[in-house]
Amino acid sequence: MAYGLPVEGEEGPFAGSDLDEATTCGPDETVEEVRQRLVDVGAERAVVVNDHNAVLGLVQRPDLERSTPDDVVARVMTLSPTTVRPSVLSSSLADADSPVLVTDSEGRLMGEMKAHSASGSEVESEMDQLQGTFLEIAHTVEEHFEGEDPSEVQVRSFLYERLLTEGRTPEEAEAYLSAMDEFFGEAGPS
Repeated sequence: MAYGLPVEGEEGPFAGSDLDEATTCGPDETVEEVRQRLVDVGAERAVVVNDHNAVLGLVQRPDLERSTPDDVVARVMTLSPTTVRPSVLSSSLADADSPVLVTDSEGRLMGEMKAHSASGSEVESEMDQLQGTFLEIAHTVEEHFEGEDPSEVQVRSFLYERLLTEGRTPEEAEAYLSAMDEFFGEAGPS
């Protein structure tokens, strides 16, 4: 996934699965050239990349408009903008207030994921998917403890270890368990 190759699985969508082309420029281009390019395509910013398409910075249209037309972009760009890898879950970027830059493991620009808020039907669909996932988890817990009556601490410990074994980070495991607690707190376990 880090190299933009197709992947299989049902956890997505991922940041690298649906990218828009980003407007780019080089650090040595003039402010006027890049400003005009942004006007022509209706964009508010350009990603500054080197000859290998590695992300160096970001330049906003207002910064270009305040600068001398003959100046070079390198003088007005913001260095080292935040980027994400294509394997990041799109849902973790839902609160982003601007497009998110997606780069491969070498730091080369792959594109950008547009910022958007989830619609009601997307939220309902996600909740339906979570409900199915959590019910599968409840079944897995039942199988693991086979007729025992485990404490809440035992169940959380079992699930936490299982999530880590599946490749989740400790932070992701905790977030997942918190979401499950919230879901079962509202819906009640079945």
